[in-house]
Amino acid sequence: MTSHRRNQRGSVVLEAALVLPAMLLLLWGVVSFGAIFYTQIALTRAAEDGATAANLLRASFSEGGNIPSDDVERIKDEIINSLSASPIAPKEHNGTIGDRRAWLAEVRNNIQLISSDCNGASCLRIRIVFPYDNGSGTRILPSITIPVIGDMNWLPDTLVGEASVLL
Repeated sequence: MTSHRRNQRGSVVLEAALVLPAMLLLLWGVVSFGAIFYTQIALTRAAEDGATAANLLRASFSEGGNIPSDDVERIKDEIINSLSASPIAPKEHNGTIGDRRAWLAEVRNNIQLISSDCNGASCLRIRIVFPYDNGSGTRILPSITIPVIGDMNWLPDTLVGEASVLL
């Protein structure tokens, strides 16, 4: 009877050894996807906040849809304020809102305000390109390499948030 239990213990260890890597890979995927999803939502929300600011400032825009440079800076400030409310900066810059704002100054250059025509009306499209790679430190978990399978590099290097507003 005791030898039968000893054999079962060996099979339990073997089953755990086979299942544990798959479970860890699944956990890594769920956490990585959740982090990407959270960051994408924060970017889209920030673009929408910028569109709201543009809508409130539209009285100062010229007839051709040109936005005064002061208003461009106000819209970008609103986007940076929105992004700084989310902990999406790298770990070393994620202590306080002020730390995040300082780091997001680099992202400010990746905010595009694009005026366009929408069926005879003036539209503004706001586009934020956010670095999401290991080099910038914004990923929560790095890409991994699995023997035989290779690199698990399905994670994007950039995320984009967009919003449009009719002016």
